Amino acid sequence: MTTLLSLVVIFAVGYLIVKRYNPQTTLFLGGMVLMAAGIMFNTGMPLPESASSGSAALDIFTFVKQTTSKTVAGLGLIIMAVGGFAHYMDHIGASRALVNIAIKPLGYFKAPYLVMALGYLIGQVLNIFIPSASGLGLLLMVTLYPILVRLGVSKMSATAVIATAACLDLGPASGNVNLAARTANMPVTEYFITYQVPVAIATMITIAVLHLFVQRWFDQREKVDEDTTINAKENAANPPAWYALLPIIPLALILLFSPMAFDAVKIDVVTSMLISIAVAMVCEGVRRGPKDVFGDILVYFDSMGRQFARVVTLVIAGQTFAHGLKTIGLLDTVIEGALAASVSPS
Repeated sequence: MTTLLSLVVIFAVGYLIVKRYNPQTTLFLGGMVLMAAGIMFNTGMPLPESASSGSAALDIFTFVKQTTSKTVAGLGLIIMAVGGFAHYMDHIGASRALVNIAIKPLGYFKAPYLVMALGYLIGQVLNIFIPSASGLGLLLMVTLYPILVRLGVSKMSATAVIATAACLDLGPASGNVNLAARTANMPVTEYFITYQVPVAIATMITIAVLHLFVQRWFDQREKVDEDTTINAKENAANPPAWYALLPIIPLALILLFSPMAFDAVKIDVVTSMLISIAVAMVCEGVRRGPKDVFGDILVYFDSMGRQFARVVTLVIAGQTFAHGLKTIGLLDTVIEGALAASVSPS
């Protein structure tokens, strides 16, 4: 009965999302219905007894509150900080400066899709130093995306390359790599270098080649005449060429203070964003005056709010829906079915 109900809810959620209902509301509602069903059928509780509010019904909303707190303090803060940084770089013209400088040497390739494939390889290597897929994706949207679009790659193809840049989950800083190394009972560095790197190299080359041909085929089939300007503002002053350095400061900081360089100092994505914003504000203060800088910082904060509304809430809603599936026991049913079918990893 619970399995049938779970399938009905999953189908309903998928149907509503396909019909363009708000995905956050749909996922929240689906997860809450599943948790309520788990309480009714006694298959699970939204929260363990130690964290319960004393009421199983209220625990559904308490779970959402706790999940929101954890997500906003962790992954959500990364998403908001990088999203705000990307918008601020565009606002002050730093993204345009980077594009204007990078477009000239890359234009000599006369092969924008080759540059796109190389961009995937660069993004996958950066994933070793930036284990956050969302953080890496947003950083590449600031740096790589405008360059690819200006070279002639469609916006959808450029986005597809960036979306797959972290698909292998590489590096000693990755939680999955650490889990695999612990399961294999070996040091994480040994697992990464001896076992993951050889497979990753072959996989990266394969994906890059596939991107080269597949994205070009789709772009030729669609033949969409896209606007290749990147958020250019009619009244925006042309920034100095050296502003091209500002968008790459976070990457430089993360790569510099990493186990591959100086591991005595540790820095995360959010800290690198804040440092970079501070540097950009100083540069803007010298160029335009302090009053404008004090006002323009609202661009950063407003963008952080939009990232929370559009992206972070979607992550929280997805976690709520997944927890509903766990509460009603569907995940246990799937695992037991896999074991019964003799597909156990052991």
